[in-house]
Amino acid sequence: MTRSHLKATATFLVVTCGFSWALLAIFFLTGGASGRLLEVVLPYSMGPLAGALYLQWRRQEKALSLLGGDPFPNLWFLAAWVIPPAVGLVVVFASPLFAPAHPSFSGLAHLEAMRSHLSAATYAAAHQRLAQTSPGLVFGAALGQALFSGATIDAVIALGEEIGWRVTLLRELAPLGFWRASLLIGLARGLWMVPLVLAGFPFPTHRLTGALLMTAFSIVASVVATFLRLKGGSVLPAALFAGGLNASSHLPSFFVLGGSERTTGLFGVTGIAVLALVALVIVLPRAGKTSRLFAPA
Repeated sequence: MTRSHLKATATFLVVTCGFSWALLAIFFLTGGASGRLLEVVLPYSMGPLAGALYLQWRRQEKALSLLGGDPFPNLWFLAAWVIPPAVGLVVVFASPLFAPAHPSFSGLAHLEAMRSHLSAATYAAAHQRLAQTSPGLVFGAALGQALFSGATIDAVIALGEEIGWRVTLLRELAPLGFWRASLLIGLARGLWMVPLVLAGFPFPTHRLTGALLMTAFSIVASVVATFLRLKGGSVLPAALFAGGLNASSHLPSFFVLGGSERTTGLFGVTGIAVLALVALVIVLPRAGKTSRLFAPA
């Protein structure tokens, strides 16, 4: 890496972290509470886009450069769309390997997780409705929601973040090669998330362990996201993948009875293990060809 790459990397990270961390600090200083943390999650996620836009402004680059290439769809767009819900479902079935838990497609797992927030009457009514609803219908609705949201609203939300990681930062780290660049981007993303995780999102009851798990998750997910970004020819497949992971994160909470957010959640041990398997099966055999797609700036 040249000095210009190092300087651009440092600038991007300072702007990205400064933007997000300042928003989180302002949220708490103005009376925000952990129970309202979702109010700041979306603005927080715009940090990488802020870093990308700042470097684009400094360099006077065209706006289309933020897409990282030709956005014309190909088969890797489809892969980026279906992999996340597939990961979510594998997590459901693999959860007994990591915790005393088992799959249940009635929706009762989610209801049990919400029980402490519901009155006895509300819980009883919801339990009765679920008992009268076909598990197939519950399963289809949850999977359909993951597929739809992952390709629409969640992908749009993830796009800003992925432009920062998978276009701007990737361009600066490209001289390191595919593997080192992917792992370092994942590490940077994980450390950027630490303050939000310690504040309670998405691990409200296991924050310190959650920070470690989120960092590990970000590193493993970065390998797959970077691979899809390069194979897909632009940042859009990476946004589909990241948005799909967010949209599919509810599948284990809906369909796994037992365990905890640390063990059976998509961002927990089971999810990290399944994503690592995806990286081994899909990315590793094609790593050589992917490395040749790297075009250092």
